[in-house]
Amino acid sequence: MLMKKPMQTMLVFILLVFSLTVNANNYYLSNSGNDSNTGTNPSSPWQTINKLNSFKNFLPGDNIYFNKGDIFWGNIAISNSGTPGNPITIGAYGAGANPVITGFTTISEWTNQGNNIWISNNPVSTTSRLNMVFANGNYAPMGRFPNTGWLTYQSESVTGNNEDQQVDSVTIVSNDLANGTNWTGAEIFIYGNPYAFDKCMILSQSGNTIGFKGNYKPVYDTKNPRFIIQNDLKTLDSQNEWYYNPSTKKLQIYSVNNPSNIQVATVDNLVNLAGNNYITFDGISFIGSNGNLIQLNNSSYITFKNCSADYSGLDAINGVGSSSSGLLIDNCVINHTNNYGIKTNASYNYAVIQNSTLKNIGWVPGMTGINAMGIDAQGANTLVTYNRLDSLCYVGIQFLGDKTTVSNNYITNFNVFLTDGGGIYTWNGWGGVVKSNIKILNNIVINQHTHVEDIGIYLDDWSNNIEVNGNTVKGCGWGISGGNVFDTKYLNNTSFDNDMAQLFLLRNPTQPVAGKTSLDNITVQNNIFFVKLPVNRGVGSHSMFISDASNGSVLPTHSSFDSNYYVSPIYTKGSIYSYFNSVGADRYLSSWQSYSGQDVHSHEAPRVIPDSSNILFEYNPTTSPITIALPFNYMDARGVTYNGTITIQPYSSAVLVKNGPITNVPNIPPVSHAGSSQFVTLPTNSVTLAGSGSDADGTISSYQWTKISGPSSFNIVNPSLAITDLSALVAGVYQFALMVTDNIGATGKDTVTITVK
Repeated sequence: MLMKKPMQTMLVFILLVFSLTVNANNYYLSNSGNDSNTGTNPSSPWQTINKLNSFKNFLPGDNIYFNKGDIFWGNIAISNSGTPGNPITIGAYGAGANPVITGFTTISEWTNQGNNIWISNNPVSTTSRLNMVFANGNYAPMGRFPNTGWLTYQSESVTGNNEDQQVDSVTIVSNDLANGTNWTGAEIFIYGNPYAFDKCMILSQSGNTIGFKGNYKPVYDTKNPRFIIQNDLKTLDSQNEWYYNPSTKKLQIYSVNNPSNIQVATVDNLVNLAGNNYITFDGISFIGSNGNLIQLNNSSYITFKNCSADYSGLDAINGVGSSSSGLLIDNCVINHTNNYGIKTNASYNYAVIQNSTLKNIGWVPGMTGINAMGIDAQGANTLVTYNRLDSLCYVGIQFLGDKTTVSNNYITNFNVFLTDGGGIYTWNGWGGVVKSNIKILNNIVINQHTHVEDIGIYLDDWSNNIEVNGNTVKGCGWGISGGNVFDTKYLNNTSFDNDMAQLFLLRNPTQPVAGKTSLDNITVQNNIFFVKLPVNRGVGSHSMFISDASNGSVLPTHSSFDSNYYVSPIYTKGSIYSYFNSVGADRYLSSWQSYSGQDVHSHEAPRVIPDSSNILFEYNPTTSPITIALPFNYMDARGVTYNGTITIQPYSSAVLVKNGPITNVPNIPPVSHAGSSQFVTLPTNSVTLAGSGSDADGTISSYQWTKISGPSSFNIVNPSLAITDLSALVAGVYQFALMVTDNIGATGKDTVTITVK
């Protein structure tokens, strides 16, 4: 009897969950619908997002379908939540392109103010700042000076200098401000330091000196101080440049004709979920927001799959709040963001971001915030895998949480506008904590030598308990970097053709974490650190650069370097640079082994070559192996030779050195497959011959079917195809042969029996 009540409660719960699933409803929206309809079937759909948001009775398991090919304006902000196993799903029905949710409003009434400046007759928005305008279906830029490129400045003066905080005043002197225009009241967008932009109002100007104040980070990268001026009517001098007046809320635009088809993003967020859980978006296109396209606040188990997010005024997907879990982004495309692609704070644990493409992130200087990253996933237990990221203002993938895995991503063209960032980046903060089980696996990071402070895989101060395994890094300032790291493994990586060094390790005893010493318990094994050019930028290009900034001893006691390949086939100084005990030295491997006692089983270049034209780099950022034809015989860093072809496994690479001409090797004959025996009974008098061929070291160049034996009545429809039809058969037993010929001329043959009863 004591078990009766718990059992009854469990039965009621099971029946309730079952009833919620069985009784789930479908709701439909179409441009041709009407908000007075029931919305519960395709023949009586609702019409607007306002109607959707006003409905308060969605149940777990309900489906909301937008008609494909239609465009819907507004902000999705439903009130209800799903449950585990029964999410509320917002998807698509019908045929055609995915339905579009947009925040664009067309502005059609204009007044000519002269000098090709037009002003909207009415306010175009209610916001204090406008971030996204289209003209004739294309992005229209905010007016700026200069129209392209940057202005430079020669000096600055800062009062109240406190990095990352408000400063009292800043003045800069720029020789580019000699045209007489006074920019007081405009906005300066300034490159304040390597990793951040700042936007501040110009408060004064005298000649070529301007003054401003704000959350400004004083410049300490003097290599390229630069700025632009924007958000001012005086900048309008090119077709479709615009200025938005925050007081009148009107838009002014430069156009040689009456502006047509001008669209303004008047909706801040196209999705706004606050406290919603278990919501799935499937097959929806989001385009044109003034703020974040998708805003999530304290919402757990939200899924976006097969969706696209384009032209966001700020971030494409932004997650904030103090309690969130289980965000899933799968097979989505994010393009043209003014700020971040995906940004979630530390509360978004157990996030999964996979199979997605992010491109043109922070793509317009002047419209970004402090910086703009592709993916910034700060929660613990995060998985970022099989994504492709291209053309990024700053960092490709940043993660900060414990137990995170970043694997099988392809990242290219990062740090386009900023520096001191990585393709993949993490750090542990000042006085951070000991973490566990963090993995960076099998990623490919390729940049274009944009700046010496671009780092492929960047483990910043006091990062720890990280396995960096199987990655490829090419074309960065530094390949793989670890500053003050501890309890970290670098295994099986290939770092090639990075300007400063392929591996950079720095020890600094300041600000220790939990009593740890930086570079303590470091494992560096079975990596390829390959220098292409001894370019002598700064310290020059090295396989490894390792330094103790405290002028201490060689290495802490628990580190292990072994079985690595320090390859510099045309470098004469030695490819390892060490700085210990206040002494810096270029070292050959033998000198490094003697000095450090490390790398006992490591190797240098397998052969010496005269110049970099003899080096070939191949990589495979896909999920299937690829075979690549080689013009010569090549040797990799381990001494393995490839005679005319190489097969690259998924998310891996090879650096090859020319080894001579392709040598003659015995041709392996092709193999013919004529298919399985077949039986037919008249009056059926035709069959399909399903043949094939394979060649282990080449390709099949031709197929040929012939009859070996059997009745004289038959017809091979196309004897030169692997798969063809037989017709006009009569009773009897036939035998046909398929001969295949490879690209060298060798042949293979197989037979098949066809029995006709």
